[in-house]
Amino acid sequence: MPVDIERHSRVCGICQDPRREDIELEFTEWKPIAVIARERKLSQSALYRHFNATGLFGKRDRNLKAVLGRFIDRGYRVKVTAQSFIAEVRDFVVELLKDVKNALTAEPEAAKFELMA
Repeated sequence: MPVDIERHSRVCGICQDPRREDIELEFTEWKPIAVIARERKLSQSALYRHFNATGLFGKRDRNLKAVLGRFIDRGYRVKVTAQSFIAEVRDFVVELLKDVKNALTAEPEAAKFELMA
């Protein structure tokens, strides 16, 4: 179901948050949603609803190339072994999978939110 962005912007706590731009930037630069939620004392489900409604998941995906570029760039400044590289990629994938799992489990809550408002 398409999101009514005008309605979303009226009822969304993230849209009203003075830190919105910083929150969105962190997300598009692949900071894990769980970390954003914890550091900023926000609900993960509210973040998922906001990022979905505003199309930021697509922007985040398109930004993957830039994030990987920074990761590779860091490799020139520190000694990188195959083992440390694999560990970093594994950690990245684990966080990504946690975000996907949280998005899938938050979906029923998002549907309930739409029905209540």
